[in-house]
Amino acid sequence: SNIMRWWNPNNVIGWFDELVSRGVTTIRISDEMFLLNKKYYVPLLELLSHRDYADQLRLWVYSRVDSVNEKYLELLRKAGVRWIALGIESANTSIRREITKGSFKDTDIRDVVKEIRDHDINVIANYLYGTPEDTLETMQQTSDLACELNTEMMNCYCVQSLPGSQLYLEAKQKGWVLPKDFVDWSFHSYGTLPLPTQHLQPAEVLKFRDEAWHRYFTRPEYLNMIEKRFGLHAKEHIQDMTKIRLKRKLLGD
Repeated sequence: SNIMRWWNPNNVIGWFDELVSRGVTTIRISDEMFLLNKKYYVPLLELLSHRDYADQLRLWVYSRVDSVNEKYLELLRKAGVRWIALGIESANTSIRREITKGSFKDTDIRDVVKEIRDHDINVIANYLYGTPEDTLETMQQTSDLACELNTEMMNCYCVQSLPGSQLYLEAKQKGWVLPKDFVDWSFHSYGTLPLPTQHLQPAEVLKFRDEAWHRYFTRPEYLNMIEKRFGLHAKEHIQDMTKIRLKRKLLGD
């Protein structure tokens, strides 16, 4: 079904109250379009802001870049939102439009990220490598944008035809090679298998993604920002993380 179901904010706030009473401090609102419709998210944020939760909770919400409204960022912070995960996807506007079937509005990504951080909210930027139109040049543009924005957290994924998706049906129709084992649908598995683009083979996409990830998290600009914002322990944790390189069957490991 394509029907979206909305929960009543007066019911949802009760779940928050219960979690807080049990000592929970970090809560992820898993709705990937949480900031899409102010009719639904503003009432919940107002209910949260009226409670004394802002200094207790570390809320994590999702949004498309073009759905962030600066008008409500102060309310988000008062409600306890410390992180916004942004679906930036690509530095290339044409590719972003293709991903969202033309529904992506022209938005200055740099301004959106700055507005969020100006309200003392951290940004998790999410990027995709291997969209149908991607080339090494467009993927490099995306990697460069990620480094320029230098957000507190970054995720980058290869495009995959996950079971149940339209891409999966397309891959089956076109006879593309798909993972044989369930575990290999994981983005981080040894046998992970991205889709080809119109210009690149899966191995090229995967190699670029892994190198872009390592580049991002080992930059002095990023590590210095993390130490300043979260402390030396956080910086050292990331340095330990980047010492472990993922092994990939597709790349001959």
